[in-house]
Amino acid sequence: MLITIRKQEADQGWDYGADAVLMRLEEQVIADPTLWPAGQPLPSRATINRVFEARGQLEKVPQRKPRRRGGRRFQRDHVNSLWQFDGFEYELADGTTAVVLQLTDDCSRTDLALQAAVSENGTDIWDTFCVAVERYGLPTQVLTDNGSAFSGRRRGWISDFEHYLYTLGVEPIQARVSHPQTCGKNERAHQRVQKWLKRRASARTPDDLQDLLDTYRDDYNTRRNMVLDKLTPH
Repeated sequence: MLITIRKQEADQGWDYGADAVLMRLEEQVIADPTLWPAGQPLPSRATINRVFEARGQLEKVPQRKPRRRGGRRFQRDHVNSLWQFDGFEYELADGTTAVVLQLTDDCSRTDLALQAAVSENGTDIWDTFCVAVERYGLPTQVLTDNGSAFSGRRRGWISDFEHYLYTLGVEPIQARVSHPQTCGKNERAHQRVQKWLKRRASARTPDDLQDLLDTYRDDYNTRRNMVLDKLTPH
């Protein structure tokens, strides 16, 4: 059963490590208690990893370098305290490139907006922000990288996006130059979407891509997450 769940999650483009498989197993047993022997506890994370290893399916992760001293991890305590905003490129079926703009809540990891765009431009960035605000209300701060459509502060001017945020009483803040770790949660969010998209046929048009993104966002926001103590982002 563990191997079956792992394969299902991998085929759908979701995480399929021991923690993810255990959460899916818990959900299935809650929905149908006959799937697991009565009175028998569910397997631990270590036990699941041993099952995967015995089947030759445990992926070995290279030893990470020790963290540099002075590094500081952060997470806001309240939703809408900080949103992270960035984009990534996506190749359509005809070989042309679209951009996916993604807004993530720092506290809940909610995908606030996930929009297909022609490029990382001021108009589409603002439209994406407005989509998120309509759904969830205004944030206190918005964290971006230093792309010119997001911020002109380090270049001696204010971008339209920054100007609009100030008008609404929202504080724009930027990551340090050449320090992508500051936007790490959004980078991880990009990776999840890209992994999911790769398991599906390439979108032919931006509208097709948007349909895929809407499906992903709805599914992701209602899936339990180990980082959130098994709560869903929503």
